[in-house]
Amino acid sequence: AYQELRKQHEWLRITLSSIGEAVITTDENGTVTFSNYEIQKLLGLSEDEISGMKLDKLLSGLVDENGNVFKIPIKDVVNLGVLMNLGTNISLMTRHGKKLVSGAAAPIRNNSGAIIGTVIALKDITEIKKKEEILYNMEYYDSLTGLPNRSLFTDRLKMALAQSKRNNEMCALIILDLDNFKAINDTLGHSVGDMLLKQVAEKIKGYLREVDTVARIGGDEFIIIQPQIKDISDATRAADRILRKFQQPWILEGKEYYITASMGIGIYPNDGEDQQTIFKNADTALYRAKELGRNNYQLYTESMNQKVFQRLDIENSLRRAVEREEFVLFYQPQIDIRNGKIVGFEALLRWYHPDYGLVPPMEFIPIAEESGIIVSIGEWVLKTACMQNKKWIDSGLEPHLIAVNLSARQFQQNN
Repeated sequence: AYQELRKQHEWLRITLSSIGEAVITTDENGTVTFSNYEIQKLLGLSEDEISGMKLDKLLSGLVDENGNVFKIPIKDVVNLGVLMNLGTNISLMTRHGKKLVSGAAAPIRNNSGAIIGTVIALKDITEIKKKEEILYNMEYYDSLTGLPNRSLFTDRLKMALAQSKRNNEMCALIILDLDNFKAINDTLGHSVGDMLLKQVAEKIKGYLREVDTVARIGGDEFIIIQPQIKDISDATRAADRILRKFQQPWILEGKEYYITASMGIGIYPNDGEDQQTIFKNADTALYRAKELGRNNYQLYTESMNQKVFQRLDIENSLRRAVEREEFVLFYQPQIDIRNGKIVGFEALLRWYHPDYGLVPPMEFIPIAEESGIIVSIGEWVLKTACMQNKKWIDSGLEPHLIAVNLSARQFQQNN
């Protein structure tokens, strides 16, 4: 019987030594009776140093996720005779530094079923946790600024709106866009542009409360979520603080640059009760801020949507106006006041919209400029003015100069 027991003990020792997890066995009082190579490597101790130690002393460096000392419940395992999981958020201070571990403790029984000790298995999950954290950051954080990205912003906004609804509070959404950021990238390079974005992210965070969230959702666009506000002025004060910062120069590669920002503000529940609506309305307010000359912020109003819809309609109609021959040129004569003779003309563009009638140039020219449609319109103006002049010459009139107004974008064309 003694030989058989030694044989079983040797088989158990070999088995526990060969598995990939760190293993310790104790007697029923918590004194270590066996340790395998993995636990010796994890703790930085030899087999002789570990053997005979009390488990609580050996693993005195265990700490739970709240920072409290964690003790493996040996007495509970022995008294209850059940396997107990130790959790997955336990850290262990070792000679090699802090390690994150997971594990379990189980009773050891003899042939008659009596509990004579425990076996504790620990797994070093430090590297696994690091990789999980890297993957989490890649999924939810912007790699350049370290701010939450669109995915995490969506989750935070959903939570903020739910909390506001539950507590009958207001919540503000501020969309911030850098003015003429493309010019920075184009003239100074993307590395300087990235430097600016990181500085802007850091400064915005400094002007917000701990409960607020600032996220970068792409390019030069930042979004601020302000939950638990009591009044709209709480949001506008934050916007004012940020705008004041933009009045000061930004230091990029040792030089001062002045960059401004535009912001649009949407308030829950006034401007929407769901994510899509409040985001759309804050974006509409941002567009209005840019229309008004940039370097300002605008609160959303219902009338803004009407203007946006009209603008979209005008832009869509503009794309078809040339082929539908809805444009017309008026020729304003230039007269020499000394003799009353016509010395030239200025071609003035007008648009007869099928629904709105004669659309003033100031309403459609800026839209044509922004959308790039101005290039095809400019080509039409040049061609039409030349054809008209040729008709006048063919009808016997002497040639005259015709002045046409061209967009600067026209000169960016290769032809």
